[in-house]
Amino acid sequence: MAKKISRGASHYSLEQLESRELLSWSNTSMLMDQDLSVSKYPSINGSNQVIVDIDSGINFNHPKLAGRIWTNPGEIPGNHIDDDHNGYVDDVHGWNFVANNNNPSDDQGHGTMTAGYMVANRFTNTGNTHGYSGDGKDYQGVAAGAQVIPLKVIDSGLHWTTANVEKALKWVVANHRRYHITAVNMSLDVGSGGYSQIADEISTLWNNGVFIGASSGNGYNYNNIYSQPAGSAYAMSFAFARTGSYLPLYGAGAVIETTGMIFCVTAFLATRRR
Repeated sequence: MAKKISRGASHYSLEQLESRELLSWSNTSMLMDQDLSVSKYPSINGSNQVIVDIDSGINFNHPKLAGRIWTNPGEIPGNHIDDDHNGYVDDVHGWNFVANNNNPSDDQGHGTMTAGYMVANRFTNTGNTHGYSGDGKDYQGVAAGAQVIPLKVIDSGLHWTTANVEKALKWVVANHRRYHITAVNMSLDVGSGGYSQIADEISTLWNNGVFIGASSGNGYNYNNIYSQPAGSAYAMSFAFARTGSYLPLYGAGAVIETTGMIFCVTAFLATRRR
């Protein structure tokens, strides 16, 4: 069953996701293996979509992200010239708003994680070097055919400023048409005070058809204090938030145990825009 949600000029067809349960991480027992999801819904792959991830950057050497990181077609790498005239010199693969340079490498890990949830290439889980042996199953990002633009606003200590978040959003506002940006993922909270600083950019993007998915806050919301921009009228809030009442949340599956759900649905909706 599809449900149409209209916000300004944006229209999205949201399908009931309980039967899909596209996420294949976390400890939720009901989640479908990704290999089964891919075989059942082969057309949902995010092909030709571009997703901005406003986070801690990305690991450019991660093999699961090979070919999934966006390259700016308007820039000539390394010539120290702003070839596309957007105000950022050599923003070939996004931008680092923490250091104000063109290297959005991830020195924390969170941005690589969120990007992987969205666009990682198919792989077999053979574990890691830290004692986890893996489960031998196949996994991939929910929109493994999409590309991601890393805009780094979070530093190695998981700190960020609203000012840098606003700069990243301004970059998206200026470039979303040129680079066909479909969606923005924001797994962060600027607070109610900070939201007033980014409200113009958030509403502008939403009303111009750019989907914005925002984390509701890892379950720590309380006393009706919502994460922002998740609690705004121009973003969709994902994951779980107990407040005495509930935010209008959208998630994959009936039970939501992790804000990882935001990455699934942000990527998923980017593939299903109408």
